[in-house]
Amino acid sequence: MKLYSAYSVIDKYCGIENVAMFWYCYSRKTPVLPYSTLIKDYGPEESDIYYSEQYVNELFTEKEIEELREYLSKFYKTELKYTEVTIPYENDNFPKGGVPSGSRNGSMFLCGGSDGDFSIPVCGYYDLRYASNDDDCEIREAREAYRVAYLAEYLLADKLRKEDPDYVYGAPELDDDIPF
Repeated sequence: MKLYSAYSVIDKYCGIENVAMFWYCYSRKTPVLPYSTLIKDYGPEESDIYYSEQYVNELFTEKEIEELREYLSKFYKTELKYTEVTIPYENDNFPKGGVPSGSRNGSMFLCGGSDGDFSIPVCGYYDLRYASNDDDCEIREAREAYRVAYLAEYLLADKLRKEDPDYVYGAPELDDDIPF
């Protein structure tokens, strides 16, 4: 079975043009494959394994990608861009639905399984802090990946601080050190 990550560039969202919307399955109850197949070095006893489990639960199957593609084309005239992910996935990812929301970033609910258009609920993560009036979504996607990695690093540091009160977290402030 193949799994996919997906995004679209929305013409205008909250008054900003060309906003990248990173789609994800919201609240999948059962994984499409066993977690031990989906996640590299899976250990259900790990205290932070929940993040990796939720991350792979957000990915789309081929059928779900087709549903989303048709829906976005029909109702929003928006193209869906998607990429097949390599399975097993690394055990160090953070779910889009778990990224804290602020005044210029967050998740929006697109639609759910009860309306007949989707077999699953779908949300989109956006971040207007880095939006611009061009169609260069790759830079924004890289920035999102950097922010998610930063957040995962912060959570790991928090865990280490609990284990060792003398541990000092030395990562830079997120917005001060984005390398692009």
